[in-house]
Amino acid sequence: MASKWSKSLARYFQVGQWMGQSTPGQKMFNAFWVVCLLILYVGWVLRGESRIRQTDRLKREIGELNAELTYEKSKLMQESRQSKIVQKVAPMGLQDYRNQQPPVKVVVPTE
Repeated sequence: MASKWSKSLARYFQVGQWMGQSTPGQKMFNAFWVVCLLILYVGWVLRGESRIRQTDRLKREIGELNAELTYEKSKLMQESRQSKIVQKVAPMGLQDYRNQQPPVKVVVPTE
């Protein structure tokens, strides 16, 4: 099966004319074709490498942002505790009445 493919590719790209007896114009065209393919290949390799570098840079940046998010969330949790909130609103005249009055037991009469 490989020989079938190689024969059809050789016929399509006219490999026999590259080294055989062909005009210089045909050889130049074939050389130009090969050079174009090489340039495309090098471009694709360079583009792939730059994508890999960009992906690595973005992964590092995401890791840094994730660490910053964790820090800010923990800071927010500390600041949103009830004791911290009471301390912050005390200068405004607000107080925490939960600790000053005992809870009231509600009794529902049964019939």
